Amino acid sequence: MVVPSDFSFKYLRPNIAFVFVVSLAALLSLYQLSSKSIWYDEACSISFAHQDPHLLFEHSYLFRPLYFVMLKIWIFLWGHGEFSARLLSVFFSIFSIFPLYLIGNRLWDNKTSFFIVLLYALSPYRVMISQQIQYYSLFVLLGLMSMYWFIQIIYKSRNKPYGFYMLFSLLFLYTHPYALLLIITQNLYIFWYYRKSFSDKYEWLKTQSVLIVGSIPLMMFSQLDAVKSQFGSIPIFRQTLIPILHTLEAFSYGGPFIAQGGNSFMIEHPLLTSERIITILLFGFVISGLVKIRRKSLYKNTFLIVLWAALPLLMVFLISIVRPALYQTRYIAFSLPAFCILFVLGISHISKRIVRCLIMFVFCTGMLGFLYFYYHGETPQTFSSWREAVHIMKLHMKDNDTIVLVPSEQITPFWYYFKFSDEYPLQYIGNGRQGKTYYRDNKWHESFRDKDHLILGLPFHKVYYQTDLQWKRMCENFLDANFLDSKNNIWVILSPHWMGVQKAQNLIHLFEDGFELVFDQFFDFDGFRVLYFRKE
Repeated sequence: MVVPSDFSFKYLRPNIAFVFVVSLAALLSLYQLSSKSIWYDEACSISFAHQDPHLLFEHSYLFRPLYFVMLKIWIFLWGHGEFSARLLSVFFSIFSIFPLYLIGNRLWDNKTSFFIVLLYALSPYRVMISQQIQYYSLFVLLGLMSMYWFIQIIYKSRNKPYGFYMLFSLLFLYTHPYALLLIITQNLYIFWYYRKSFSDKYEWLKTQSVLIVGSIPLMMFSQLDAVKSQFGSIPIFRQTLIPILHTLEAFSYGGPFIAQGGNSFMIEHPLLTSERIITILLFGFVISGLVKIRRKSLYKNTFLIVLWAALPLLMVFLISIVRPALYQTRYIAFSLPAFCILFVLGISHISKRIVRCLIMFVFCTGMLGFLYFYYHGETPQTFSSWREAVHIMKLHMKDNDTIVLVPSEQITPFWYYFKFSDEYPLQYIGNGRQGKTYYRDNKWHESFRDKDHLILGLPFHKVYYQTDLQWKRMCENFLDANFLDSKNNIWVILSPHWMGVQKAQNLIHLFEDGFELVFDQFFDFDGFRVLYFRKE
């Protein structure tokens, strides 16, 4: 083999390093992919992918359609098993490394870009969202693609980036409406930093007009009752900085709270000290690096990354104060790469190379330690989940046992493990606020019979908005109508965080008046309680 005289291994090293990072990211995302139970949101994703086309417009996921349409095709080809359904998100997460590497190269250099993607690949939060049957990884990927082509625009690339920018930004918006936060950030950067020198303002405004027109169908979908029920329903974290702190923790080591939003995996409180020290140090380096960059020519590039990291977080926080919307870290997951960039820039200004390498080594080792706990720790998603609960129920269930779900929306994760199959699907619409719970035989039902078992429940709108007195009367009528003369044993699945602990306890007391409680267990993931009552 003849090697050209001008050949140098220095051109080969960046490629080898990049392949290493991609391989590492793939390995971390694929490892233990099916070890954790499907949870509520994942079950809803699979259920949505099984819907008939005419029912899709009634589903509450319609306002973020892109991922779920792709998932529908994916499940049709590869099935809805835990591993196969999650694999789609793994691919999106791996592909997101490519635009991030290109952004680092465009704004800085190969070496900086390598450390950025290395930190991103090791991020516990990235790994966690890559193992979810949800839109999060696609959201990050399209956010990076939008930012990459935006950077090409402001640097006046010859590759005519406006078309690509419009394409990926529109797809970004159709993944989740909160993509608008990044689009707003881009516009603020253009009209503030380039308020005098940007010569393509007309072209930029035309591009934004196309995005607005292209988003009209999405805005129409968002007016549907099924969609509006997703926002303004359960107020959490109002007028406090706690959610921002949780987001910073999630982006640094994964976060301590399991939550119902899939924010992060649970870490026991005694173990949190070292993790939170890591978080403080990480953002300390970020701030230190920003202070030094202020006196350097790279201020323009860094300012863009700061806006990318900070503005979406602040905007979604303000939204959660103005109206009781759900603040979830996943809604701004596209800002995770920006935090990785800022951290690497922070340590890059340390003068001694050995110190920089040592700091990077410590943080990378720490990330691997957090991931080890995520994979092998006794997290609730592993041992206290829907998979375990349904397994216990199947072991002890007898013919003619009745299953009661309160609220009835829990049918989605329950049915996934109980009897969900392509041959025997349950067409469920996540729209309990309208009283629509089970769709079988072209009709809506609040109860149905599965061979020997009667399955029934109370939808969320009949549970959440009742006073304690109204709830007690409704439960009494519910029991009298269904169980007064029943000789069957009853399984009850309650979600106290949906209905309130007191309401759950009141319902249990009513069952105890006519039945003997023989089994009672709480499952941390998604925070539900399974009880088994035997007829006295």
